[in-house]
Amino acid sequence: MVEGVTIYKSQQADLVEGGTSGTIDVNSLRAVDYGKSQTTIQATGIYNSYYSDVEGDVSPFGAKIVASTVQQWETDSLGEMGFTFGVNHTRSSNPEENYGGNSQMGVCALRDNEGNNLVGGSNCATGQQGVSAGRVGRSPELGIDSDVADFDESSLFYVPNDAYWRTGEDEDTRTGAVFTFQWKPNDDLNINFDYEFSDLEYTENRMEFALDSRLDDLKDHIVAADRTLLYATGEARPTLQGEVRNQLDEYRGGGIDIEYSPTDDLTIGLDLSYSESYRYRQRDRTKFRSTERYNYALDFRERNVPELTWLDDNRLGPDDAGYVASDVFDASYMSNFVNNDHAYVEYRRTHEERKDDILALNFDVEYQLDNKYISSVKAGFRFSEEHLIDLVTNDVSLVISDGTQRNGASDNEDNNWDGSNPEANLALINGIMDNCTNDHVNNNLFQEEPRCWRRCSEFCNV
Repeated sequence: MVEGVTIYKSQQADLVEGGTSGTIDVNSLRAVDYGKSQTTIQATGIYNSYYSDVEGDVSPFGAKIVASTVQQWETDSLGEMGFTFGVNHTRSSNPEENYGGNSQMGVCALRDNEGNNLVGGSNCATGQQGVSAGRVGRSPELGIDSDVADFDESSLFYVPNDAYWRTGEDEDTRTGAVFTFQWKPNDDLNINFDYEFSDLEYTENRMEFALDSRLDDLKDHIVAADRTLLYATGEARPTLQGEVRNQLDEYRGGGIDIEYSPTDDLTIGLDLSYSESYRYRQRDRTKFRSTERYNYALDFRERNVPELTWLDDNRLGPDDAGYVASDVFDASYMSNFVNNDHAYVEYRRTHEERKDDILALNFDVEYQLDNKYISSVKAGFRFSEEHLIDLVTNDVSLVISDGTQRNGASDNEDNNWDGSNPEANLALINGIMDNCTNDHVNNNLFQEEPRCWRRCSEFCNV
């Protein structure tokens, strides 16, 4: 339903200002100018093989339907008329699997500048090995609290504070329609009307297994030439992280364009348009974290996604003599995240809302000149008015202890609520385990990685 696309790389006097690196003009198809009638219907099935071996609220099937028509006719007294109409509906999914860490990247060193070994301690980035905590305002800051010259540069390595493995479910539904009407009462007058609407709804459920504070008590380091930590053993708190994202976009817009040529040399144009758009985005995030630390090994060698191995109390793995399997953390059961009737529980909710209405008016007059140096003279004016309401970074939660609202996350340890209310705290934890797990099982997770690590089959998504 597009006649053509014109790209302007430099500014012109008759273009509305504001393009950062250029202006793109998308012209709707005009039925009368098109000169013929045509109807097209296209239906496409979508099969996503990734979801073929994933259990839960997912489907490997999707669909796309596109229909359009162009019609015109000529009357005896009212001139030529025509319209175009197109509709598009798509339902699909975009599955993702991710491994990552948070943006706080600590820098540590195994030896000082005299070659003496340094002790990592509970956090290598803030203890004796600490070169940089990886965060402004948090000690040590490089150049303020520490200096690279104080360390053996060949022993430096960097490591993020956390690590996570993510799977998920998502659904993307889009519906749009375009309608245009063209009327040419005579050769001097051309009237065009356009209307467009578009709706989008996107829902994503993220399920993650994470290592909280993976910088603790690191040992057995293997560091690459680029200072990446390829292998280490350490202590971390296993964490289940759930997130539900929902985004709703709506657009409605229309306009009328009138072009009148009283003479062969003079053309007068008037363009009036109005559009309104709306976006609402909500994110609900939760954490369910063990309060105990467990030994682990993380191996990045010859792979993009690291292999996680749980170790026993003596940091022995399954292939080591004396390995005690009963010491090892088992992420397959959510109850293993609870120690002495306690687990750390966190919740936060973020939402954004945006409304944008734009009214615009263009008026142009162009006169053709019979001159080999100047072909035409064009003048006009532009008027636009925008009404924007943008509510962003609304990140709130309710404090469990008193029900008040606060910015950021709230958890069951706020104001010592868990210690003061042990029975209610246990009921909260049991309620989460009984009601908040889902049936998502991803048998394809990181399947292309050698010796890939398999996650637990159920994740909490509150």
